[in-house]
Order: sequence, then C-alpha cells, then structure tokens
Amino acid sequence: MKIKDEAKVTIQRFDPTTDKEPKYQTYMVPACGWKDLKVLDTLRYIQQHLDGSLSFRESCRQYQICSACTMMVNKKVALACEVMASPEMFIEPVPRYPLIKDLVVSFERRGKEEA
Repeated sequence: MKIKDEAKVTIQRFDPTTDKEPKYQTYMVPACGWKDLKVLDTLRYIQQHLDGSLSFRESCRQYQICSACTMMVNKKVALACEVMASPEMFIEPVPRYPLIKDLVVSFERRGKEEA
C-alpha cells in the first residue's frame, strides 16, 4: 500500500478578535511536513510555511512544561509532541477549557466544580 505524499490536516480555528464561533480549516501538507514527524512538528510546518496566523502551544519543547501541547487529535486527547502525524488528521483544542485562540486553551481552574 502506497503512503500518501500529502496529508490532509483539518484544524479548528478561532480568533476572538474576528470570529463569533470556531470554524474548521483544511491544509494539504507535503510529506516533508508530516511523514515520520510528530503532530507538533506538522503544526509548526503549517505555521511556518502555510499559515503564520495558526496558534498552538509548544511550551513542552521550549520551556519543558509538559502537557502544554495537549489537544484533540482525531477525536482523542493527545500530547502533540508524542503522537505521530498521519495522512489524515482532525485537530481541535482540548475540550472543557476556555478557548483562547485556535488550539490554545486556558488550563486554569474555573471553579470548585472542576476541583
């Protein structure tokens, strides 16, 4: 079976300065941006080569703050720095946390019900 050269990456996007509701945007990523790479590397490729406005956290690599890159990858909670990219990905922010922008959420506690 031949591996696809391009990956289809659909990402939930939200910019509070311009959007009322989140929307989805699809990117076609060449093999150099996904094959044998982690999801976090693919997001970085998209940000650097296809869409500089994409926001996500990668503090786990920059500041060694583990779990900062937690997000939903193909409907499963995952660390983007650990999960391998695949030819088709659906990426959303982790649920139940306030959405700041795109894949960035606030991990601060919101009240006693979450304690």
